[in-house]
Amino acid sequence: MFFNVSPFFIKMKKNLKCSFCGRDKKDASILVSGMEAHICDQCVSQAVQIVKEEEAERNKFGAESGFNLLKPTEITDFLDQCNWSNRC
Repeated sequence: MFFNVSPFFIKMKKNLKCSFCGRDKKDASILVSGMEAHICDQCVSQAVQIVKEEEAERNKFGAESGFNLLKPTEITDFLDQCNWSNRC
């Protein structure tokens, strides 16, 4: 089957670059193409590292935040003891 491909599309395919760092396709091991953007393997690796660091920071913050999460029964017990006229 033969497809009629415009010269613009052929030219565009030759000049693919990473949308994040600008690295040419020929200089990247892998260039993942999306609908309107491309990302090279090195930018993917960097993005994965950033996500891991952000998740670790969130987990660290959550564990050390000092919040004492109560169980539903503990909340109920507290509310049952509350004197609503004095706003607990």
